[in-house]
Amino acid sequence: MPILNVREIGSIGVISDIAPWDLPPAALTDGMNFRASSGKIITCGGLKDSSGGEMGHVWGLIDQSTDFDQNSLWVLMGDDAVKVFDGTSTRDIDENLTFPGTLTKPERWSSCQIGAMTVMNHPGWFPLYWEDRDGAVEYANMLPWSPGKLWSDVNYSTHCIRAHKNFLFALGMDEGGDVFHDKVRWSHPAEPNGIPYTWETPDVDPSSIAGYLSLGRGGRIVGGESLRDSFMIYSDEAVNVLDYVGDAFGWRRRTLSGEVGLIGKEALAEINGKHFFISHDDILVSDGNSVQSLLHNKLRNRLANTINADARKTHGSHTTRHIMRCGLASQRRTLRSPTPHMYLTTVTAHGPCGTLRSHLGAPGLAISRLPLTTGRGRTTPIPIGQRARRAGT
Repeated sequence: MPILNVREIGSIGVISDIAPWDLPPAALTDGMNFRASSGKIITCGGLKDSSGGEMGHVWGLIDQSTDFDQNSLWVLMGDDAVKVFDGTSTRDIDENLTFPGTLTKPERWSSCQIGAMTVMNHPGWFPLYWEDRDGAVEYANMLPWSPGKLWSDVNYSTHCIRAHKNFLFALGMDEGGDVFHDKVRWSHPAEPNGIPYTWETPDVDPSSIAGYLSLGRGGRIVGGESLRDSFMIYSDEAVNVLDYVGDAFGWRRRTLSGEVGLIGKEALAEINGKHFFISHDDILVSDGNSVQSLLHNKLRNRLANTINADARKTHGSHTTRHIMRCGLASQRRTLRSPTPHMYLTTVTAHGPCGTLRSHLGAPGLAISRLPLTTGRGRTTPIPIGQRARRAGT
């Protein structure tokens, strides 16, 4: 049987939205369980269980925390528990907390890190913080609003909480029953390895530089992340940028786009100084000064027709410069974008994510944002793939 040698087969990657006969010989038309890197096809395994079975809770978000001795723990946020996982067993860190019953939609948890602190928030409750001390597991506590007061004392809650520099940002506010979907609050800067001492504005506390603003156009705020020295705020239909200027106003706002937004708070990742993010019908990239689309024609239409806005995640790998996107769809379908470093996977999954899963071939590296929670039932592992082939083979 003759062997066909195809040169540079890993240089292009997978292109699934163009007819095979219109592609160059080095292009792949479908593939699973591999990635194209440095001009080569490299095996990329699937997933394996890391936790050893069901853990009795519905986990909505998993974040990583590393102490100053380089010991890593996974912080698990669920419907009625907050725990840490060390790769072998879980430990409770919520003994100082009283959950308000079972939190609905645990996937609405958000988290960020500022120094040694992991700050957590669910819109149906109040913000928490937990300190990762070397060789010890502390308990989580409610986040202070001001000296002597907690967020619960003033009855304020937020949709999503993020960190930038040594500030905390609360994105979307519920202030005593008055809901402001487009309101952003920022804290007074935190001391090293500490938490902000107040969120009160200078008119209440003259020593504070905390503040707030309303974005107006763009709908509700969905999420936000740091991008170099700026803080990017993503709404339903707008992208705004906050630049720290250090004057009496603290932050300067500029609008980057009034036409595109973010589909979910976790649906963005920073790779090489750029934000890759998912809108309601597109995948885009921003460098903080402009926004560009990565999908066109058939691929964009396929994404718009299959994506489920109720379950979407994005996970970025700084080592491989790959971005994996997951969302519930009517069938499993693997998409590949025209750019070689953008890998998009649409999957079908059911039931709570009761186990932690890690990449095969990467022991101890659990997936923090790919597992999907859709209800109480059976969990279907998310497939990374099983084959790579050329058209007609």
